[in-house]
Amino acid sequence: MATRINDNLVKAFARALRMIRLEKELTQEQLAYGAKLHRTFIAYLEGGKKQPSLNTIFKLSDGLDIEPSILMEYIQSFYYKKPRPPRAKLQKVQKS
Repeated sequence: MATRINDNLVKAFARALRMIRLEKELTQEQLAYGAKLHRTFIAYLEGGKKQPSLNTIFKLSDGLDIEPSILMEYIQSFYYKKPRPPRAKLQKVQKS
């Protein structure tokens, strides 16, 4: 059972990452550059072939210019099959 839950989380993460990237009108290469990751790694994440570390989640959030909590909200919405968070949440991050 733990494997199925894990697979569902990986799929939810992959869908959330791809959706946010596309809503931000970024290519995988642009996201990779902004997140300081390799483009093929982004493709593996979006394809559900790799699982991100906490460090990677923060790098991706930086590359997407959103708070990590927004990425997590999208993941939760796909995992629990709830409506997506509003697009307004994808506004540029105000960093202090």
